[in-house]
Amino acid sequence: MQHPNGFKPVVITVTQADINSGVQRSCSFCPVALAAKRKLRRKNIAVGSDTIFAGSIVKDKYRRQLLLPAEATAFILAFDRGQGGRAAMKPFTFTAQEVV
Repeated sequence: MQHPNGFKPVVITVTQADINSGVQRSCSFCPVALAAKRKLRRKNIAVGSDTIFAGSIVKDKYRRQLLLPAEATAFILAFDRGQGGRAAMKPFTFTAQEVV
């Protein structure tokens, strides 16, 4: 469902398997990227500190862009810094806002 503010909510779940398989400081293989690949059914995913970029680049833009909530951004930073190790990282679900 498209919202009048130009965003479409997309619910993404980061599983324990994503956390276990995730690669620190990797925009394409961190746990959030792995979860987004599964949810969006895309192989080409790049995750920044506040945005998911999905699909191939068309005219210097990704086909889909999703804005991350603060909880996902905090998770990415903690994971990349290795805060508490993987054992401290817990699965979670968040709602990204797809720019439409």
